[in-house]
Amino acid sequence: MYSEFSIQGQPNYKQWDDWGKITPNFEISEGIRPAGSFNPAPYLPLVRYNEYFREYFVLSAGKLVGFDSDGYLVPAGLRKQAAAYAAAFDGAGSVPAGIAAGLALTTITKYTALDVQQGVKNSAGVAVTVGEPVVKSFFTLTAQPAVAVRTVSNPVGAAMYNFWRHPGGDGVNPAFYRVSNFNLQHKVAFVCKYLLELPLVQDKATYDVAPFVGIAACVAASGTVKSGMYVSYDLDSNYSVTGYDFGSADESEIIGQITEVFGAGPFGLLEKVRTAQNGPSELDKMPGTATEGKSDTITYAGAYGSVRILLNK
Repeated sequence: MYSEFSIQGQPNYKQWDDWGKITPNFEISEGIRPAGSFNPAPYLPLVRYNEYFREYFVLSAGKLVGFDSDGYLVPAGLRKQAAAYAAAFDGAGSVPAGIAAGLALTTITKYTALDVQQGVKNSAGVAVTVGEPVVKSFFTLTAQPAVAVRTVSNPVGAAMYNFWRHPGGDGVNPAFYRVSNFNLQHKVAFVCKYLLELPLVQDKATYDVAPFVGIAACVAASGTVKSGMYVSYDLDSNYSVTGYDFGSADESEIIGQITEVFGAGPFGLLEKVRTAQNGPSELDKMPGTATEGKSDTITYAGAYGSVRILLNK
């Protein structure tokens, strides 16, 4: 018992707990393929039809992706397209002239008759029209300057595989699917900090007529791509080379560096493998003698070579 005459004063006792308290977990996954419940945006235009599943892809494997302000994964190039649209709109003399200026842009993605036929709705939830820029609905256009109601981030990674069209609703509850008994892709994912190999395409004009519509590629003139150069992205969510410095790109737009550059081939004696062509298109040629020893990476993209890019953002 404590006494006021004690030499040591009030004793101090150690509290004891047999179990203790566990520090809450903070790790979720490795950063190469971040875990998460991600969906492609429902307003993305249709890119390519798959005959087997009779459904459309909205994004090709390898394309650079970012998040929009609602948390959907979208082609990262929409960020640059939105900036181009806003600049065209704001630079015109009036709202009608601004809308016409945005419509006249040839470098941005626009909805097609196929999107109209398939009932695609823009980011505002309104049925699209032929020729409507995808990013137009990202803005309120009642006055100048344009007011953004939807934004897109810089790239967070590359699509791990082809993204199917959003199934509808929250992507989980069949009651809200576009087709109640059909969902090919519950969620999607992307890859970061990884070594990729992509076709090298001479320019945008060549890319726009590539046999495999929407293929991911690095767009750069022949002879300008060297190991160690920095890589950014373009309006088509493809890879672009800035050089040994960032060039005109902001540092936040740099997504990696080049490690190796290759020609079109042939490699590995592929030109000796006897293969057939089952139709008139480059897509109908099996790699081998039918493609003069070139791989489908080259022939599908109309490429002059391939490049390896280390995503290291």
